[in-house]
Amino acid sequence: MHWPESGAEKSTQEEWYEAIRAGQMYPYCKNLKLYRCSNAPKRYGLSYAIVDSMNGYAGRNGPGNEHLCIKNINDIRRPVDRMVFLDESPPTPGSWGINCTVEGWNDPVPRLHNKGTTFSFADGHSDFWKWKDSRTLEVSGYSETGNIQPGNVDLHRVQRAAWGTLLYTPSPVQ
Repeated sequence: MHWPESGAEKSTQEEWYEAIRAGQMYPYCKNLKLYRCSNAPKRYGLSYAIVDSMNGYAGRNGPGNEHLCIKNINDIRRPVDRMVFLDESPPTPGSWGINCTVEGWNDPVPRLHNKGTTFSFADGHSDFWKWKDSRTLEVSGYSETGNIQPGNVDLHRVQRAAWGTLLYTPSPVQ
């Protein structure tokens, strides 16, 4: 998808729609209303994002781990456990990012719905996950090095759902 030139906060509704129409999913889903949760602020043309691991940004986990990024649906092991889309607000440009090499968040934690968010999975089901660790909602903004939160059960769960693995030993849940 081509991100609107003026950025997420300043984009017009029509800029959002043009970006969606230029995207790879549009030929399969032409109803523009399906790209935005009805609870999302009206200024955003979309609120759903694909996660990095599902053919998004392959470099999130550093050199040598690009193989973790799924390029073919047949490569998904345990589709019931692998997230594909999430409901986020504010939307991030491109795919939503979280890595599996450090115990920290990268892109902002989805917070559109009261202390949780909705994820859709490769097998076609979706699920609302309520955040259990109070530190999860303290994360705001993007961090290249990760908003480190040792022992955060929400973080571990999201990382495993996104990448299918953790490439670090998680701290005990706090």
